[in-house]
Amino acid sequence: MLWWQGEKENEEGKVILQDCKKLCVELTGLSVEEAIGKSLVHDLVHKESEEAVDKLLFRALGGEEDRDVEIKLKTFGTEQHKKAVFFVVNACSSKDYTNNIVGVCFVGQDATSQKVVMDKFIHIQGDYKAIVHSPSPLIPPIFASDENTCCSEWNTAMEKLTGRSREDIIGKMLVGEIFGSFCRLQGADSINWIAN
Repeated sequence: MLWWQGEKENEEGKVILQDCKKLCVELTGLSVEEAIGKSLVHDLVHKESEEAVDKLLFRALGGEEDRDVEIKLKTFGTEQHKKAVFFVVNACSSKDYTNNIVGVCFVGQDATSQKVVMDKFIHIQGDYKAIVHSPSPLIPPIFASDENTCCSEWNTAMEKLTGRSREDIIGKMLVGEIFGSFCRLQGADSINWIAN
């Protein structure tokens, strides 16, 4: 679990890190001593997350709390090879004994490994779509079905081969509606081949 606490503002209007849990500094590569006193937005947060964290801080300083927001932190020292670490955080107001807001507290967890896996999946999914839907003559006719044997994929080569557009075919039953109606089959062996 991650935990940071920041003062309301310094003389430059920045939220300054006041305390942080050891795990946070281990993941970023920044020691507790180096982290304390740094601006969360300007020194520790990755450029891509600056606006989101700035908004979280503004809202928390106004008494509004946010949950499950993904932020990207910079890495330092021995952890710089990672480029960045990702956290899913909740932001809440820190209050003094008179119930005045004096700072912001972030509580969250490391989501770096999940983010890396999702990014790889999205990349692979993009590669898959690029190959399947390529108009290249090197790509063979490809079709696929879901668990109900309804067509879930119909590529460009299948469109050329059958003369039927993807929009006409997706969602229809492979055996009966597509093969057997739109695309005539020759004998029972053809139906068995498609069903298997």
